[in-house]
Amino acid sequence: MVTPPTVVRGASDGDSVLPIKADVSDSTFSNKRVNVLLDDTNFLLWEQQVSLLIRGQDLKSYLDPNAPVPAKFTVAPDGTRTVNSAYLKYVKQDCSLAS
Repeated sequence: MVTPPTVVRGASDGDSVLPIKADVSDSTFSNKRVNVLLDDTNFLLWEQQVSLLIRGQDLKSYLDPNAPVPAKFTVAPDGTRTVNSAYLKYVKQDCSLAS
């Protein structure tokens, strides 16, 4: 079962932890953490952690509105349509990021 994200206040430094949870059985997204909660004083540190997470998990295409989305269906030579597995994977990852 996936636990919803929570904010946990650090005891000594005041930093917050935002867990990013997803189905660990699927290798498209792992349980990485952004250890800094964005505020008025720490944008550069927060941006670095978020950028590393996005690049490390190859998620940039999900944030780029111009990135192509896989076709929903594939068409076999005989004309039958089937759901594209790449599209299903894309939707699953997109929903994991949005939740």
